[in-house]
Amino acid sequence: MTVLFDLLPAALGGTAAAGATAAGAAGTAVGTAVGVGGAAAGTGISLSSILSGTASLLSVVAGMAGANADAEALEQQAREADMEQQTEGVKGRANQLAIKREMMDAVGQRDVAAAASGVDLSFGTAAEVRKDAFREADQALTSNTFTTMSNQSQYEQRAATYRKRAKQVKSAGIMNALVGGLTAFA
Repeated sequence: MTVLFDLLPAALGGTAAAGATAAGAAGTAVGTAVGVGGAAAGTGISLSSILSGTASLLSVVAGMAGANADAEALEQQAREADMEQQTEGVKGRANQLAIKREMMDAVGQRDVAAAASGVDLSFGTAAEVRKDAFREADQALTSNTFTTMSNQSQYEQRAATYRKRAKQVKSAGIMNALVGGLTAFA
């Protein structure tokens, strides 16, 4: 940018000097072109260097946009893992309800069968069978709880990993773009 500001007075100075006479009007355009060309040649600016700089800038912007797109894809995967974690919790609760329902149905059927045959349900074999059914249901519920918690933990860890990778990709993209830009403009 400072180079452009350096060229501006040289271009205007050449135009003002040539514009002093009516005959110099045609020479104004030539004087300006020569003045700007001479000033640009003196400072090392050319059309190819301007185009190269523009291409470098666009490359930096494209690199950063690519890194941001990759980071956004990883963030989306993290959001999906969060949703899976919630879904796993709902599945776990549904399984618990199903286990309880099955246990109550099994105990109810045994109680009805025992009562129909005239067995007292408050003690003896019928009471032991009932205790065993509750113990099995409790073990199934405990197993279901641990499985659900384990699966939720895996989804939580997966989401955290995706978020960490997204930050790393974004940081690396910015650094690569800046380094690439600095080397292009150097």
